[in-house]
Amino acid sequence: ICPFIGRKHNSNNTYLLQYDNTLLIKCHDEECCRKNKVLYKNINENTIEFDKDVFNSFKIEEGDEDNYKKKKEYFEKYYIYLRDSNQLYRIQNIYNKQFDYYERDIVAIDKGGLQDLKYQYKEGDVIKNSYFIKKYMEDPKRKEIFNIQFNPDMKNMDKYYNLFQGFNYENILNENDEITDNDIEEFKWYLNYIKTNICDDNEKTYQFFISHFACIIQNPSFLNHIIMLLYSAKQRTGKSLFTKFISRVIGMSYCYFGSFKQIFENPHSKAHLGTLINIIEEIDFNKSSKLENELKDYSQREVGVYNPKGKTEVKVNTYVRYFGTSNNANALKIT
Repeated sequence: ICPFIGRKHNSNNTYLLQYDNTLLIKCHDEECCRKNKVLYKNINENTIEFDKDVFNSFKIEEGDEDNYKKKKEYFEKYYIYLRDSNQLYRIQNIYNKQFDYYERDIVAIDKGGLQDLKYQYKEGDVIKNSYFIKKYMEDPKRKEIFNIQFNPDMKNMDKYYNLFQGFNYENILNENDEITDNDIEEFKWYLNYIKTNICDDNEKTYQFFISHFACIIQNPSFLNHIIMLLYSAKQRTGKSLFTKFISRVIGMSYCYFGSFKQIFENPHSKAHLGTLINIIEEIDFNKSSKLENELKDYSQREVGVYNPKGKTEVKVNTYVRYFGTSNNANALKIT
């Protein structure tokens, strides 16, 4: 029986069509004019940004009276409500083409811009639409937190939005992955490369260098107030490649690549917001000499202020280590 006309066709023209993420039933009979119906669709809910099309794709599941709960789960992956300031924030990930990673940002939003988001509910046999954001803001079970914090120790974070979500190497390496002899050989080769090419083949320098990065992972909330400069007289010796490598181990979302102006002079800078490493590429002597005191102060501070435009300031813990790269031996002037 054809589902589109409720009776049999003289010819067998109804087919199941399977695509990568979708299963359709489609009728090619002349009476149906190639009508089709989606039987199943696998929706990617793990989008980098909030996707309105994904939000609108959720249907009312069998046995449910509405799809509000499902839409709420997806919404709360990308939006957080701060009770202290009665403000909705969106978790934004901006692609940095130059360094090939996503910079995370917390964007204060106007609830009025979400009025077009609707959820569906049943009223008898009729499916109706209603405003999602209105129901959400009145929902006593909505996910709400007091404020934003950055706490790599992951302690007492039940009532706060923690910008620290675990190191990236934990996502790359599974606990049960086998470490092969070839893996060990490649790792030894890379450690030798660091010792030979970055640390002048000096054992003490190498141990100090490796320990500095190990401390970030083993004890991320401990600041040793060291500012490290990677210097080479020649260009294209691999300074930036190493900083990118270590950033991917720690997590690109905890790293910020920027200039002195972006980090120290921009009043709305988010360079210290949820970051463990700030990397200043190609340090300029004139800028560094003018901002010498700021750089020293920033390397020691444990609390910073995030000042989004037109919104309430937020105090966050900072555990930033500063690194610079330069081809100028006098690039960093610190007494």
